[in-house]
Amino acid sequence: MNAEKMTGKTRFPFLIEGVEREMLFNFHLALYDRARSGRDSFWNNLTVERWQAEHLRLRGVFQDMFGPFPKRCDLDPCVTSSFQRDGYRVENVMYQSLPGIPVTANLYLPDNRARKVPGILLACGHSGNGKAYASYQLMAIDLVRRGMVVLCFDPVSQGERYQLWDHVRQRMLAPFEHNVLDRPAVLTGGSVAGQFVWDAMRSVDYLLARDEVDPAHIGMTGNSGGGTQTTWTVSVDERIAAAAPMCFVTSVRERLLSREPADAEQNPMDMLKNGLEYADFLSMLAPKPLLVCAAKEDFFPIKGARDTVALLRRIWSLTGDEEKAQIFEAPGGHGLGSEIRRAACDWFCRWFGLPIPATDRPAEPEPDQQLWVTRSGQLAMDGSTRSCFAAAVETIGRRGRRIRLNQQKLRQVLGLPETKIQEPALIEKGGIVASEHENITCIRLCSESGITVPCALFEPKIAGPGALVLYSHEDGFEGQAGPGGIVAKLVLAGHRVLAFDPRGVGLTRGDSFGWWATSTRPHLEALRDSGAMPYNMLGYNDPAYEGPYCTEFEHAMTAQMLGRPLLGQRVFDTLRVLEAIGSMPETAGRSLVLAGTGVGALWCLYAAVLTATRLTALILHAPLASYRLLVEEPRATWHPNIIARGLLPGADCPDVLRTLAPLPVLLIDPANAFRTPVSEADAGRLFGKPVPKGLQLCRTRHALHPAEIIVDFLKKTMGHSL
Repeated sequence: MNAEKMTGKTRFPFLIEGVEREMLFNFHLALYDRARSGRDSFWNNLTVERWQAEHLRLRGVFQDMFGPFPKRCDLDPCVTSSFQRDGYRVENVMYQSLPGIPVTANLYLPDNRARKVPGILLACGHSGNGKAYASYQLMAIDLVRRGMVVLCFDPVSQGERYQLWDHVRQRMLAPFEHNVLDRPAVLTGGSVAGQFVWDAMRSVDYLLARDEVDPAHIGMTGNSGGGTQTTWTVSVDERIAAAAPMCFVTSVRERLLSREPADAEQNPMDMLKNGLEYADFLSMLAPKPLLVCAAKEDFFPIKGARDTVALLRRIWSLTGDEEKAQIFEAPGGHGLGSEIRRAACDWFCRWFGLPIPATDRPAEPEPDQQLWVTRSGQLAMDGSTRSCFAAAVETIGRRGRRIRLNQQKLRQVLGLPETKIQEPALIEKGGIVASEHENITCIRLCSESGITVPCALFEPKIAGPGALVLYSHEDGFEGQAGPGGIVAKLVLAGHRVLAFDPRGVGLTRGDSFGWWATSTRPHLEALRDSGAMPYNMLGYNDPAYEGPYCTEFEHAMTAQMLGRPLLGQRVFDTLRVLEAIGSMPETAGRSLVLAGTGVGALWCLYAAVLTATRLTALILHAPLASYRLLVEEPRATWHPNIIARGLLPGADCPDVLRTLAPLPVLLIDPANAFRTPVSEADAGRLFGKPVPKGLQLCRTRHALHPAEIIVDFLKKTMGHSL
C-alpha cells in the first residue's frame, strides 16, 4: 500500500504498508457478514413452523430495538381548522405522542361516505415542510379521492415540529436535527428511530379513534424517509393491514457497499449485530399485502430491492399468498413520482376492495400555510409544548444521576468483545527513524482480526529516568510528533512516548465518501462564514472526512448498528496497546502514563477504568467534560463518534473519574458542548467540590502549551529531576 495514497505524505510509511485503505469499512462489513451468515440457514430452509417461531422471536427483537416504548398517554386530539375541496375535506389536527409532545397532521376525509372506510397513514420523507411537501399532498389527494381517509403527519424535526429555534429560522435540513435528536436518545438508552416509530404508532391510534375509519383496513405508506418509517413500523404494529414503502427498501449489504449516507433514524441500534435484513422487518407483515415501490436509478440500489422482495416471497408462498408480496419498479431516480404514486394507490384499492379509476384527476397542492395546525407554523414558537431534548433530560433525572459504575456493564455499553482476543498484540517492529533529538521505532499491533494499530516509540537520544507516556490524539499522533507538538515536547523533556492511532484515526483514515463533501458542506460553510448560522453546525476538524454524511459519520452509524460503537472500538484498541506494553523490553521498568487529546482523551479515560495494566497517572487534554452537556445543549458540536448507547446515567466522564481515585489524573481544559473550556461554575457542578482525590484541573492560560503543563505534572507526580 502506498502511504501517500492513504493519508498523504507521511514520515512513517512502514506503519501502513499492507494496511487496507478502507480497513474500518471492511472490518464492519465482515462483522455484518458473519452475523448475517447465521440468518441464511433460516431463509434457505423455510417451513411454516420455522417461520412462526421466527416471527415470535423477531417481534421481541424489534421491540427491544425501537423501544422501550412508553405507556400510551391521552391523545388529547383537537382540530384547529379545516377546509373543503372538491370531493374531500381536510382537517388540520394535533394529538399527543408523549405528554406535552404533540404531533401535527392533516386528515383528508372523503365526501359521501356511506360506511366506515379504509385509513391510510402517510409518512413523510425528509422534506423541510413535512406534510405540506407537494408530492405528499398529491399522494394524499389521490388516496382520498379514491375513498380512503388519509392521515399525513409531520415527523419530528420537520414541518411544524422543528426542535431547535435556530433551525426554525434557518430552515436547516431536517436530517441534521434527526441526527442531533439521536444523541440524547442513544445516550439514555433509546434511539431517534424509536421516536419515529412511536409517533407512527400513535398516529395509528388517532386513525382508529376516528369514527370514519374501518379498523380492519389500516394501510401505511411513505416515500424515502417515509419508506423508512413504514418499514420499521410494520415490524412492531400488527394493526397495519397493508403497506407500500417507497424508495427506501434495498438489501443491507447493497446499501453498505453503496457508501451512501443515511441519517440516524435509518440506522437502528443493533440491526447489523442481529444480522437483520430489510426483509426481516417487512416479513412481519406476512401474509398481508406488501408492495415495495422502487426507482431503477435510486441511490437505494434497485438490485437490493429485487433481492429483498425475492426473499419475502418465500415467506408469503408458505401460505400460497405470493401475489400479496410484489415489487413495482419506476423509471428514473429517487422521488415520489406519478408512476410510484399511482402504483401505491392502486395497491390499497385492490386489497381494500375499492374501485381503481382509469386515471387520477389532476390536483394542485395547497400553500403551506393552508395546512398549518398552529398559528405560526411552528410548535417551537408555542411555549406550552416540550422539546424532545427536555424529555431526554427528564429521562436521566428519573433514572437517577448516580448509578454505581460496573465494569461488566460498561464493557457491554461500549460493545467490547466478550471473548479474549487470541492473537498476540505485537505484530512487528521496523522502519526505525532517527532525528536530532530522538530515536523512533515503528511498531504495528494487531487489535483484532482485520484491525492494525500503528504505533511509534519515541525515545530521547540521552536516556533518562522519564516516564513512558502512551499518547493518542483525535487527529492522529503524526501532527504532534513534529516541532512544537505534544509528543516532541515530551521527548525533549526526557520522556519516552509510545504514540498510537486507533482504527480509522490518523494514519489509518480511509477515503472520504458521500454527497456532503461536494454539496451540503459548501452551503453550510457559506452560512457559517456569513454569520447567518448562529453556531458552528459543522463542529468537525475536517468536514470533508468527519462532517455530516461523510466517512466518519458513516462509520459511526454502522458501528452503532453493529453494537460496536466507534468509541468502544477505539477504547478496545487502547486496551490492546496497554496489553502489548508488557512484551516490549524497551518499556520495562518505567512509570506508565496514559494520555489523550480531544476525543482521544475519551477513549483513554474509559480504557483507564477497564485496563488490568497498572497506571501511574492519566492525562486528559481537552476531553468532553460530561456527556450530560450533550443532552442539555442541543446545539453541541461533538461528533457522533463519541456516542454509545446507555452511557447515561452512571457511566459519564465524572462518574468514571471518581472510580479512578486516588490515581493521579491531570485534566487540562475539559470542554463544554461547543468544545471550548467549561466555566469554573460548570466544572464545580460536574466534578464536585472538592474534586475527587488525585484529580487536578488545569487551564492553558496565558498561551501556556499543554505539553508544558504535562511535563510539570509528571515532574511533581513522579519526582523526576528533568
